[in-house]
Amino acid sequence: MIVYNKMKEIIDITDVNHPLIIGHIYANWCIHCKNLDPKWKEMQHMIDNKKGGNYPSIKYMDVEQKDMNMIDEFNKKNANFLKNGPIKNGGFPTIFRIKKQKLEYYPQENKREVNDMLSWFLDKPIKHGGRRTTH
Repeated sequence: MIVYNKMKEIIDITDVNHPLIIGHIYANWCIHCKNLDPKWKEMQHMIDNKKGGNYPSIKYMDVEQKDMNMIDEFNKKNANFLKNGPIKNGGFPTIFRIKKQKLEYYPQENKREVNDMLSWFLDKPIKHGGRRTTH
C-alpha cells in the first residue's frame, strides 16, 4: 500500500531495489499544494498501475512542511551517495526525483498536470486518453 501523505521511512538510495524515488514537499496551508494534491495522487496511482519496465520499484517521498526533519535525516543518511544533493525546500510545493542517486528538481516552467509530471518522472511520453504527451 502506498502512503500518499507522509514519508514513513528513511529511504536508503544505495538500495538497488529503488532505482527511482519520486517526491514532493508540501504545506497544508499552501493553495498550490492543495491544487496539486489530487493530480499528485492520480499520478502515483497511474505509476503504480504501470510498474515494471525500467522502474520495477518506485519509492515515494511525500513530506509535509512540519515533517522536514525527515528530509534532514534522508540527507544525512545518503550524504555520500546523493549527487546534486542535498534535497532542499525551494518553496511549496517542491517536486523532485532521485534516479540512480542523482537528485533533479521538476522544472518550474513545466505544467503541474498529471501527464506532464508522469512523463518527466518516467523519462518518456505517456499515452493517456488517446493523446501522447511529450517533455
